[in-house]
Amino acid sequence: MYHAVWCRRCGTIHEKYPTFEACPHEVEKQRSSLPSPSVIIDTMPPVQSQVDGKMYDSKAAIRASYKAHGVIEVGNDPARHKPFKRKPPDTKANVEAIKKAHARYERGERARNKNWSTKQGTHA
Repeated sequence: MYHAVWCRRCGTIHEKYPTFEACPHEVEKQRSSLPSPSVIIDTMPPVQSQVDGKMYDSKAAIRASYKAHGVIEVGNDPARHKPFKRKPPDTKANVEAIKKAHARYERGERARNKNWSTKQGTHA
């Protein structure tokens, strides 16, 4: 009896083999189009520290120097140079809220805070 299965190794349907590696079909290894994996290295072209004037060619060494001197390293993100734009206040809504609060105060309403004593007027 012929027992066909989907082979995960070669991606076809064929006879079932006792082990995964027993598939006789040649399978090309999956490779990336990149020549090598992306690796972030610690070395860099020598730079002079603005803190102590020494030359550094290691990112870890210059960051340790910054940390020892209490300096914060800032990146080169262009967004940090954009001025902050504050939304204009909604003056109409603010005026209405102030009028409403003033009217409540004039009617004798006072905010009740459970942390303040009403008898002495001091913090309980």
